[in-house]
Amino acid sequence: MSAPVLVTGGAGFLGHHLVRQLADEGVQVRVLDPAARATRLPGGVEVHAGSILDREALARAMEGVEVVYHLAARASLWSPDPALYERVNHQGTRAVLEAVAAAGVRRLVVTSTALVLKDWRDGGSEAVTEAEPRPPLAAMPGPYSRSKWRAEAAVLEAIADGLDAVLLYPTVPVGPPGGFLTDPTEMLKRFLLSPPPAYLETRLDLVDAADVATAHRLAARVAPAGGRYILCGEHLAFSELLRLLERLSGRPMPRRRIPYGVAAATAHAAEALARISGRPPAATVEGVRVARSPRPFSSGAARRGLGWQPRPLADTLSETVRAILARG
Repeated sequence: MSAPVLVTGGAGFLGHHLVRQLADEGVQVRVLDPAARATRLPGGVEVHAGSILDREALARAMEGVEVVYHLAARASLWSPDPALYERVNHQGTRAVLEAVAAAGVRRLVVTSTALVLKDWRDGGSEAVTEAEPRPPLAAMPGPYSRSKWRAEAAVLEAIADGLDAVLLYPTVPVGPPGGFLTDPTEMLKRFLLSPPPAYLETRLDLVDAADVATAHRLAARVAPAGGRYILCGEHLAFSELLRLLERLSGRPMPRRRIPYGVAAATAHAAEALARISGRPPAATVEGVRVARSPRPFSSGAARRGLGWQPRPLADTLSETVRAILARG
């Protein structure tokens, strides 16, 4: 029997897709995730209900492992405790790097985010590629992207020191939500179930979450050490997305647009209220800042180098809309 693979964050939105695909292939899968026991995972998956911040649990989970997929992260754009981003996303990644080196893991596949590849103030129109110079930390729009920027820097440093690792940069993963409350899912739910009176026009790069998982499996097998790949599907204006949602759901979408300044002020007010109530804000400052820079991303390197081909966005959104409306 071949050596097991480890998926950190395997009970999450992207992680459960990857775990299911690996299990369907007959791969021996091990999951390290605090929520692993409360999540329905495929039969035969070895569950470690621990955190990447627990170094003993991390070391146990990596015993005998050949490949590690590191997906564990604090992924939302708002947290009542912003320090969690630094602890989980940055320091957690450093702990994974140390454990991988100590365990002699053959390959590490790391899930970053496309947000770390561009300046949120950049108003350019050319597609962002992996070959562009890394933007400085000050160019990140908020605590989530700053923590992921630092995590990426740690991985790049380890690669320079000889670690066999690959970095993947998903854009905005979408798909049927199941029990996963991701920011993109919440956005789609809000517009489908209780649409706001207006919206901020921007452009989005949406990608099917299952396709992102497929890219992880391909990266583990065929990517060269140190490979870096953007994972994006289709680039479309927010108004186009709303028209597509209206067509798929039969529900009217807002037509009125609001200026960026109004959206930014609203997000600041919403976050101030959220700090008092403890409930997530309807809009986040980081999310609005991301919307200010609608530069597209290019997945050309992933398509050429990994043989990766994402599915049409309309198919993904159709399944997602049906799932959201069915759950109400």
